[in-house]
Amino acid sequence: MRLSRAIGKFATSGITRWNASTSRWVDTGATGSLLVFDRFVTERTFGQKKRILIVPWEKRLDLSTATIIRVGDAFETFLMEKENSDVRFGSTYGYTYLLQEAPYRCTVRKASVGTVNAAGVRVNNWVTDQFSTWIDIDRYAAAPSKRFEETEFSLLTLTFAKGLAIDTDMHVEVDAADGGGRYSIDEVYNTLSFTSAKGKRIGL
Repeated sequence: MRLSRAIGKFATSGITRWNASTSRWVDTGATGSLLVFDRFVTERTFGQKKRILIVPWEKRLDLSTATIIRVGDAFETFLMEKENSDVRFGSTYGYTYLLQEAPYRCTVRKASVGTVNAAGVRVNNWVTDQFSTWIDIDRYAAAPSKRFEETEFSLLTLTFAKGLAIDTDMHVEVDAADGGGRYSIDEVYNTLSFTSAKGKRIGL
């Protein structure tokens, strides 16, 4: 099909995926073309964080593993948000992927509860590292402090890749190289192919 050949002519950038179990980038064997944001509408970020990836039909990505990707020698890391089939005369000739930039590498940590003493107080608590990943952090509102007058806390959306096990006993610590910071996870929900959370910055 001519349309498939046209996509293949320009979709020449190699695509790698993040392997969380080995903490390494792995070649997917697929190639694509990274475009500007022009085909999807979002409520907030538009072209600031969103990009389009075009892939020939024979190079379709495995979305069970390709949830965090990089394209060619681009420095950005992206989360896979949505896959669309491009169809002409009843046949698929390519795939269009909506990507969202994930500029923050972080470690997700979980608070574990130890024993309870005679006074009913939980003691011997500790924190364990769960996994390292890339996320996007976006401030969407502020809430007044219940303890300090004229003080507000930023309310944040934390966007994770699909399939990550996130719960409200966890928190996120962003690597110092990406600005640092510790963030709570107060609520978890799904948006398209993302696992998203609401949270706040913890400490200074």
